[in-house]
Amino acid sequence: MQAAPDAGRTAVGLAYVCTHWDELHSLLGDNRTDPTTVLQRLAGIAESGSAVEIAAALDAVHHALRACGDARGVYENQRDAAVAGVHRLEIVYRCPFSRCTGLPAHEVRVDRPHCALTGRELVRERLS
Repeated sequence: MQAAPDAGRTAVGLAYVCTHWDELHSLLGDNRTDPTTVLQRLAGIAESGSAVEIAAALDAVHHALRACGDARGVYENQRDAAVAGVHRLEIVYRCPFSRCTGLPAHEVRVDRPHCALTGRELVRERLS
């Protein structure tokens, strides 16, 4: 029996991948035309895949990045909400499927940010 993936680790890893989507494609030499690449497979299951499938696809991206010379991969680049702190009345943009940790407002550079994996608009919320 396979152990359940760590939801927090997966959520923060997905947020990292989403935030660095274009950069990761370039690093991995992924021209977005081959549906079998690790990033395209992750994008294909991000919306409707099971937690186990998403964690496995994210692990594949992590290992591919490390194989390309990125020693940190996905997981060593994670920001921890407990370390970063959540301030009263902070605006955040969260994943519409609650799959990742989303983005704090200060990291958003467009009026209506979208998920790099699913193309769906991120949900704007105020934390209190």
